[in-house]
Amino acid sequence: MAKKVVLELRKAEFQQDFAVTLEIDNDNGIRLARVIGTLPESLEVAKHHENWRSAYRELDIRRRAKPIQQGRTSRNPQQCEISGKALENSMKVWFDYPQFAKIRETLYGDLNKSDEIRLLIQTEDSNLRRLPWHLFFDTFLYLYTKAEVALSTPEYYQPPLLSTTKRNKVRILAVLGDSDGIDVNRDEQLLKQLLPDAETVLLAEPQPKKLHDCLWDEQGWDILFFAGHSSSDDNAERGYININKTDQLQISQLKRALKTALERGLQLAIFNSCDGLGLARNLAELHIPQIIVMREPVPDKVAQAFLKYFLTEFSGGKSLYLAVRKARERLEGLEFEAPNATWLPVIYQLPTQVPPTWQQLCRATNTPGILEQRSTVVGRSLENNPAQTQTNNKQNSPASSEPGNMRTRSSQLERPPVVTSPVSPSTQKSPQTPAPEVLPKEKNIADVIKALPRSQEYPVYQVFGVICSFCQYNIATPAEILPLCLPEYSKKAVQKVVDDALNKELKDLVIQGRFERLGTSDKLNPQKAMQGYPPNSLEKYLTAAIQVLDATKETHQRWASYGLRNLAINGEDSLVRKVLQDYPTQIQALKPKDQSPEWSIWIKIYEALLQKQPDDTIIRGKYLGLIKQYGTAEQQRSVIAETTVWLQKHPEDKSVRTRYLILIEKCGTVEQKRSAIAETTTWLQKHQQAFQSALREDAKLRTELIALLQKFINITLDYNPKTLEHQNILFSMFGSFREYLNDKHCDLLADFVIQKTFNLPIYYWVLFINAANVFRDYKNDLDKAEQIYLQVLNAAKLRLKKQASDIQQINQTIQYAHLNYARLLIIRQPSKPNEAIKYLGYVLADNPNHALAHLYMAECYQEKGKKFNNEAIYSFQQAIALDKQQAGHFWYEFGCFWRDALKNRTEARKCFENSLKQKINLRACVDLAELEVQDRNFARAGALLKQGCDLERITRLEREQWRQLQHRIQTLKNDISGNCR
Repeated sequence: MAKKVVLELRKAEFQQDFAVTLEIDNDNGIRLARVIGTLPESLEVAKHHENWRSAYRELDIRRRAKPIQQGRTSRNPQQCEISGKALENSMKVWFDYPQFAKIRETLYGDLNKSDEIRLLIQTEDSNLRRLPWHLFFDTFLYLYTKAEVALSTPEYYQPPLLSTTKRNKVRILAVLGDSDGIDVNRDEQLLKQLLPDAETVLLAEPQPKKLHDCLWDEQGWDILFFAGHSSSDDNAERGYININKTDQLQISQLKRALKTALERGLQLAIFNSCDGLGLARNLAELHIPQIIVMREPVPDKVAQAFLKYFLTEFSGGKSLYLAVRKARERLEGLEFEAPNATWLPVIYQLPTQVPPTWQQLCRATNTPGILEQRSTVVGRSLENNPAQTQTNNKQNSPASSEPGNMRTRSSQLERPPVVTSPVSPSTQKSPQTPAPEVLPKEKNIADVIKALPRSQEYPVYQVFGVICSFCQYNIATPAEILPLCLPEYSKKAVQKVVDDALNKELKDLVIQGRFERLGTSDKLNPQKAMQGYPPNSLEKYLTAAIQVLDATKETHQRWASYGLRNLAINGEDSLVRKVLQDYPTQIQALKPKDQSPEWSIWIKIYEALLQKQPDDTIIRGKYLGLIKQYGTAEQQRSVIAETTVWLQKHPEDKSVRTRYLILIEKCGTVEQKRSAIAETTTWLQKHQQAFQSALREDAKLRTELIALLQKFINITLDYNPKTLEHQNILFSMFGSFREYLNDKHCDLLADFVIQKTFNLPIYYWVLFINAANVFRDYKNDLDKAEQIYLQVLNAAKLRLKKQASDIQQINQTIQYAHLNYARLLIIRQPSKPNEAIKYLGYVLADNPNHALAHLYMAECYQEKGKKFNNEAIYSFQQAIALDKQQAGHFWYEFGCFWRDALKNRTEARKCFENSLKQKINLRACVDLAELEVQDRNFARAGALLKQGCDLERITRLEREQWRQLQHRIQTLKNDISGNCR
């Protein structure tokens, strides 16, 4: 039996432990276990991992990364082995932490050694993603020989069904990129030798257009393969491939082509190249189902050997995970010349997918393997769904739950329908003949109910209360649900009543039909029967059951769906909403998985609620989310049109507008996207100034607006804006909101800005400089930033020569470029302080009171050395005296100068204190806390650290400073806690 195990690790700010969630499912989507625990952060693991990576990357190996450094030797050839062993031991110790015991016991207790296990690590932490997790699970993998560890993204959605494009063979697009210093021809030979029956198309050092054209091939591809040089950025967030000797591409530059390939059947991407975690991350964002990469720079021999072993195992019938494990473990023989080779290959998996076998890929001539699996699951769900299957047995068939056949509550009073509970066909029993009529037609039904016996051992009165409470809303109650509604009675006592109701004395009051269920007979009107019970009985029974329903049981899951739906359409919408709001965790667990047809019921639940409460933004937002994920194409078009009208009537709403843009992005037509962009552009222009002024102080506005802006950026950039109006709004958003956007969307806008020409009005040029600052300060691309600064300066000077009318604005732009270019010259290594002083001189000649220019001048003198300390001090003092913002930044920089350049802790302390007097800021808090710890003033240090950590990190600069200081903060916390016990 194949099992999927997902281990999610997440950590909120200020927390030292990772919150861990373990989920175990089988491949049919049935949840077998879900456990929540903790795993303390291990500083030992972090330290040894960094030591190993540093030693590994110093090895003299022929690797698939650029630039090639010929003749490089390790400072200590044995250091890689020593640090690798230390990392291995620390990860094993980490696995055995007592706090992890609950998770560990579930793994060993709920999995069989014969199971084939896909163990997925889900985390947003880039440092965790880099770890070789097979070391953490070393003992587990030794015992469970059919398990393999993979990485997975915590954020994902179920992509559309794969294309059914007919192919005679497995199609492989093999891209052989830049091969400088390595041998990719061996990869080509292995593909041809080991996969002779596949249709392999080879692209050797292609031009970008050629690669795009091939990815767009109408026949589609099953596998994308790349061999050559590649790399990832420091945080493994972005990946780059060298497709030829001059062109290096990001995955984002292939986004549309890869999405098209995915829609046409792409199921597996293999990047047999260096440092591939950034590649995997970007590919996973595009929802490529399975990805295989190398986590670190990979020796050429190791890459070739892995490909050979993997293709042999995979094409020979092994599952993808087992093939990777076998191939990875066989690399052990190369570790004498390529240390830690078995650590390098890693799978990056979309959690919603079951990886295809080679044989399933070979059956692509009919329908892809994954499509077959999904169709089977959907088919079985339809068979098990009484509301969607038909029967010719009119006497025993349930009343249809489709809208066209839905009975109103008033019609139920005339003739109460017999309703089935949503259970599987395996529980079917022979139809029962209703018992002879024993209830006098004239007799008061409430009196009959009240006369029923009631006791702890035989709670018949209470059981009929549950049955009638739900039956009056067209909801039958499966026998196994009853004890959940009556927690004060034993399950055995309730079952005794059920048995009698189904088989013995009470058959005249309860019938059993085609499926196991309980419903009142035609002789017992549930509406009248409820007169014998308190008016809040329904809410009492429903809420008691919802809290303890078992999401792994199909009957429980489907009873909740049908129950809430029927309550919503029959007047109990307030109760339904209360349940949805009060028990979000239980409701989330009870919702169906993936592409189950049961989602149509949940759509109808929210549809019914929305009809009663059309202005409720929470309900409307949930409804839009369901339609996006599970609605039909017709529903999506209809809801987009309806929401467009609704937003015109509710122009101030932001949450629904965000959901609307998400729906448009995924499901909208080109025309709908164009219309949504235009309408949202007008709305943003109208409110932009108000938003900008309130964004810093209004947390609710910030949360809603930033989410909306980021979705708007996605859809607008994807639409490829060509009109000046669309370009203007993106420029305007970058100018006004870039510091509040997340890193990804700020970078996207910066990339968009620098691609434009200088034909734009001069007031836009400052945005080119700000985009260069993004590359300088956050993307560590100083060359790109320098190029932009110089382009602005050259364009501005050229414009001056033409005697433009806007001379003053051009001069201001030139001085702004001088200032920021000088900053780049200071921070790059080696620094160029003399050149920076020249540019700062231009700024100060134009404006002698420019505080920031004086600060940068001080830093230039600091870079020039001790001989210029007096000039540095003078410039720092000038900057502080001219500082109008009083944000504490200038005093802080002056304090760092006293501490680092002049080794004067007393003056440094005074500066840090002055910085905090102007404004509480994280950097001054941390640096001053370090001084206090050195003086053993631990109480003051703790107070300072708390003061800094409690600050909101709203802007990108504040978030970046927090990331840079986290390690120092943790060290300080450990020192303080260790000395305050």
